Amino acid sequence: KQWYQRRVAITAGEESAWFNHMKHSVVAVCALCEVGVVAHVYPARLVGSALALTVSVAYLAWVHVIYAVDSYWVYPLLNHLNLFYRAMFCAGIVLFYQVLYCAGRALNLKLHRPDKSSTVYKFSNV
Repeated sequence: KQWYQRRVAITAGEESAWFNHMKHSVVAVCALCEVGVVAHVYPARLVGSALALTVSVAYLAWVHVIYAVDSYWVYPLLNHLNLFYRAMFCAGIVLFYQVLYCAGRALNLKLHRPDKSSTVYKFSNV
């Protein structure tokens, strides 16, 4: 018996390319809209980067656990890479995740700069 429902993990051959692109791109659009509307309070830079690193490494570890248990790569590209290139790919993904975190933090600070007389964000009464 499988330990997960394979029908939940749709393979690339079962959906059109534009649908796959749209369902992955809409996340970025929603995130940009949220940054423009909501002022987020970020933790210290080192803490935030460490948390982002932890999440990205945990996700990649889970992808490898799925392969170890079921011999099924969630991302078919990984099936064509040897160990060295797979490690480089994973390192690049972790680096890209860090860049996205830093860019989101910088954009948030640029759009929602805190009041210079205070070190905390001032939110309107809702």
